[in-house]
Amino acid sequence: MLNSRLLVIYCLFFTSSFWASGVTYQPKLTNKVVQALDFSVQQYKLMVASLPDTTTYPRRTKSATDGTLVTVKAGDWTSGFFPGCLWYLYQYTGDAYWKTNALKWTGNLKSQKTNTNQGHDLGFVMNSSYGNAFRMTGDSANVPILVESGQTLTNRFSAVVGCTKSWNSGSWAAWSNNKGSWSFPVIIDNMMNLELLFKTSLFTNDSNFYKKACIHANTTLLNHIRPDSSTYHVVDYDNTTGLVRARGTKQGLADESCWSRGQAWGIYGFSMMYKFTRDSVYLNAAKKLLGYYLKNKPADHIPFWDYNVTTIPNTYRDASAAAITSSALIDIYISTNDSSYLIYAENIIQSLSTSAYTNALGAKANFILSHSTGGTNGYEPDVSQNYAEYYYIETLVKYLSLDADYKPANHVPEINTKQLEQAKKGVSYSKQLDVFDFDGDYLMVSCSNLPAGLSVNNSGLITGMPQNTGIFELTIRVSDGKKESTKLLKLQVISPTEIENINSNVGFRIIQRNDKIEIISTDNKLLFYNELNLRIYNYSGQLLFSQQSFQAQKSLHFMLPTTARNQMLIVEISTDKNWVFRQKLVVF
Repeated sequence: MLNSRLLVIYCLFFTSSFWASGVTYQPKLTNKVVQALDFSVQQYKLMVASLPDTTTYPRRTKSATDGTLVTVKAGDWTSGFFPGCLWYLYQYTGDAYWKTNALKWTGNLKSQKTNTNQGHDLGFVMNSSYGNAFRMTGDSANVPILVESGQTLTNRFSAVVGCTKSWNSGSWAAWSNNKGSWSFPVIIDNMMNLELLFKTSLFTNDSNFYKKACIHANTTLLNHIRPDSSTYHVVDYDNTTGLVRARGTKQGLADESCWSRGQAWGIYGFSMMYKFTRDSVYLNAAKKLLGYYLKNKPADHIPFWDYNVTTIPNTYRDASAAAITSSALIDIYISTNDSSYLIYAENIIQSLSTSAYTNALGAKANFILSHSTGGTNGYEPDVSQNYAEYYYIETLVKYLSLDADYKPANHVPEINTKQLEQAKKGVSYSKQLDVFDFDGDYLMVSCSNLPAGLSVNNSGLITGMPQNTGIFELTIRVSDGKKESTKLLKLQVISPTEIENINSNVGFRIIQRNDKIEIISTDNKLLFYNELNLRIYNYSGQLLFSQQSFQAQKSLHFMLPTTARNQMLIVEISTDKNWVFRQKLVVF
């Protein structure tokens, strides 16, 4: 089970209602937001039904006039946004339908945890899918996947440059004043992926991930932001000196223009940095970038795809930039308790929820929003995009958490224990069941068909000394007083005279010499353990001798107590890495 303190820390960081404590402004759009989410539920049920399998991920509509669905596989940088939307709809509704489907599409992204071709985008893919899966279910099985993803991402970090590298290769676009190939490109989007490094630091208690995230953000502060608080899309560094080679764009109008989605990535990214570090430098950076957004926004608050397009207003909007910014605005409001930021977010929500930007039910391949633009010169212009959906739904769900009068959905408690360790008849047994409730409700745990001698308390701790051998099929029940979940788990109770073949190839050999026992490491594995525990039982299961946490050596010697002589024994060695070795001895 995941360390409970770590899970509390994680939930405090990623549950918006925590940061909302002490907020005084009363949200004005609760009813409209509920309507928008109810529509999203209807639209996404149609979306789920339209997909052929769970390896297919909706990406966008084909064009402004062709609403045909364009899909991608797991390797696309946007693949995590669809399961992320499903997780947020589960949060909103409490309906197991969304959790079931979110788990399916999330599970098919597991292979991406080591995909170096994803580049910096691995944070997008895994945060929105596995990050939300852990947040909603508390299942620690998600943690190793997130950690390995974070390790893959941090491998792209250069101490010389002070950033994680974005794209693996490429060159400046034809319309750029810069020429040639990139050496070490870093794009403003990369701020969004630093969240994965912070989570990895929390999970591993390794501050290096945290430090690298901060170093990257500090380098971005220096080199990506112009004096007027607009941002460059791409900064290319010399990977041997760390010096800036060139600044420009790949998806904006021109090198010195401001690409609106890039500006939104910066606003969100620096507001996220503040949540993790509480360093006001990052909050001030988010405010500065937001100031540019607000100064240059159109009357309906939805920016054009680039702020410097000369044909405004006769050009494409980018609803995705608005959705990303609205989510960041709520975070900035929570961080500052300044209601003006929430009012700005409400203005964006008002516009996005109108028919000007919200599709009709069943239209545009069942996407919620229209009028998002991928980038320069007709790259995915004026289409529906999955990342616009994700940050829009995230905004709506976060917004509801700010209304103290809103009654959120209740979620079924989770039982995350996958299996129970073997027990031995007549030997003390203890197992804490891994239970979790997203809503923080008090949980009551019960268990039927426990073997005689064992009991379970309300928190899910199974303890006692089993009196019978056999395989017992237990029914675990967890209730929050409103909903109950059940799970069947098998518990095997063996006789203490049985010798299980559990990891019996660990390289130990036990030799009895008169009144002494010698434990020999046949392949030096004893030297690699921080903790070794020895227990000696007689064939009736009585513990005759034990010694814990003795120092690892190539061979270990023990004097047998008088009670352990002239009989058959079972010698058990266990280690801090969950290796167990047992051997029968006949001692005279």
